[in-house]
Amino acid sequence: MLREISNKLSGGQITLIILAAILVPGTVTAAVVFQPVAIVDPSTGKQSYVDNGRKLWTFDPVAGYRNSPANFVRISISNNGNQCEASQQYVIPAGKSLILTAITGYAYLYSNNASAGYHLFDGANCTSSAMTSYVASVSSAAPAVPLAIDLGTGIVVAAGKTLSVKSVSNAGYTYLHGYLVPAAAVPATASADGEAQPPRVAATEVAAKMNRR
Repeated sequence: MLREISNKLSGGQITLIILAAILVPGTVTAAVVFQPVAIVDPSTGKQSYVDNGRKLWTFDPVAGYRNSPANFVRISISNNGNQCEASQQYVIPAGKSLILTAITGYAYLYSNNASAGYHLFDGANCTSSAMTSYVASVSSAAPAVPLAIDLGTGIVVAAGKTLSVKSVSNAGYTYLHGYLVPAAAVPATASADGEAQPPRVAATEVAAKMNRR
């Protein structure tokens, strides 16, 4: 039968039939049907999002807070010798936690002492245990030491806590960098990635070390 049909059609007619089949696929194949599927958080009911470029968006809440300028915190402290800088304290807002990510500035020679630095506390008036400390060697020939400490994923400071800095023979500046998140977003006693915070140093131990200098 196919031979009879082909004998009755010219080569041009056969070519047109083949082209029509290629250019109009609906005539030889079924139409493709797309079925929408939603990715849903079972606990909140929130759905994922696909943009116009067909990219699937996901959201890490802590990383999202970190990347929002509205949450940035920069605390400037002028160091004044050997004292708790009580007038330059920072109180964590209610309902928020601060994730401290970096400390910058510089330590500067004070009263010809051979070292300069600071102790950082999470209690008012430098009365709690020290969270972290920094002391550098200085001299009249090299009075300033740049300070740039990356705290990685960060140290969590809980809501209601007060950050205070005690200057250690220091006439420089200390800058604390971080960002605010809802207090419920991270454990109050853990670092931002869930690991333990750096070991704390008791105030009595700090005082003893300073007396040995």
